[in-house]
Amino acid sequence: MNSHLLSSIQQGTLDIQSLWFAKCFNKKSENEGDVAQVDVIFRIAKRTETLKISFLDEKMNEYQLKTGGLTHLVNQVVYGVEYICSMRKTINRSCETKENVEASMYMAAKAYFDVALSSDLAYIKPSIELRNVRCKIYSSLHSLHAMDLFFGHVCPWLKQNMNNECQTWQPIKMSLFSIPKKIETMLYFESLADLELEKAKNKAVWNWIVSQTLFLSANRQLHRIPPFFKHLEQFSSALKNLWKATLANHFCKTDTPYQTVAKISTFLREVTEWLTNRKREIELASSLLKDNLLAMFDLENIKIRASSNDYPFKRTMYFVFRIDYIEDRLMEKINTFIKRSETAVKLPIFRLFHAIEDEKRRTIMENFRKFTKEARTHFNPDICYCIGLASPSSSYIDGEIQVLDTADLRRETIRLDGQFCLPFFLVPYSHLIGFIYHSRKSSEPIQRGTH
Repeated sequence: MNSHLLSSIQQGTLDIQSLWFAKCFNKKSENEGDVAQVDVIFRIAKRTETLKISFLDEKMNEYQLKTGGLTHLVNQVVYGVEYICSMRKTINRSCETKENVEASMYMAAKAYFDVALSSDLAYIKPSIELRNVRCKIYSSLHSLHAMDLFFGHVCPWLKQNMNNECQTWQPIKMSLFSIPKKIETMLYFESLADLELEKAKNKAVWNWIVSQTLFLSANRQLHRIPPFFKHLEQFSSALKNLWKATLANHFCKTDTPYQTVAKISTFLREVTEWLTNRKREIELASSLLKDNLLAMFDLENIKIRASSNDYPFKRTMYFVFRIDYIEDRLMEKINTFIKRSETAVKLPIFRLFHAIEDEKRRTIMENFRKFTKEARTHFNPDICYCIGLASPSSSYIDGEIQVLDTADLRRETIRLDGQFCLPFFLVPYSHLIGFIYHSRKSSEPIQRGTH
């Protein structure tokens, strides 16, 4: 909504009830706090009609004389239809927040519509974030009625209506040709109002970015996830200089103030999406540390710690999770803005949550739960339990347990391709005898064999 339309509504010169989307603004429910809502606007242009410049030049004086001083001419009309898709989903307050659900819905819907609306397929299955989402569709062609659909039926419905040539398309956009010098001053002040409104929006978005960064940095689990801690630390330090350096100074010097503000708006949207994704990744990684005190290290760091002379443990057992690192283009752009020479830290991504099938992921997480329970309930001062992060180039797989003998740094592998089997049941690895019989005194002899 531009500043002119917003001002007309606020001053009462335009009745909002006369607009086709009035019902969308009026909808309220008693349990509003328990419902996540994301609204998406579709504007579909079907035909454009434009007056020729030569016609305008020829008729200009005639129009001015007959109307007593014309200020504007409509020189272009775009015909089509506009839809507002209001997505709503009930929140499970025991494990979700409204903000998190709305952010997940927004990112998932954005990705889904980009693919589904350009695909020739009649139906594409929505992602898990969009299940149980109900949609109410408001149309500029049928303002008295709203369609109520499940999310998966929205795109087929839109495609069917977009391709219906029997529709009576309505104007969705008009371009005005202003008469020179007649309203020059008024247009100037209106453009200034639009500029200030956009600046205020950018400042509000920036404040949100700063507050969300502080919120994520205060996550008590973050320091236990070294890759994410390092990455967010670099981002936080960059923010301190980013606004001080004034974003406007880093765009093209020949840009007008309006072009500059528009570019800043686009950049801040990139940062907002980046931060929303990081928040989601940190929450997923933090779920691995819930209800346990296991430390998380990359595999090289585990070996370095185990080879230290003051390392107090005889064996180290670690549950392996693979983690990918991808280029962070936004962080590279920020470093350029603030003229920082250091290399941008790559984005850490747990393969467990993105590249592994649901059934296998559930098996791995169940095995991990039993591993953490073993570490918690069968304490052995000679064994260190932890989480090992494997790089993409390594041969490790998600869900395997590695046993590192501190004396000679000999490593053994337990691959858990099926059900998890705790070592003190039936595990044919004699080197695990110290883990199996954790209560045995170190002076007692160890009998090798299958247990």
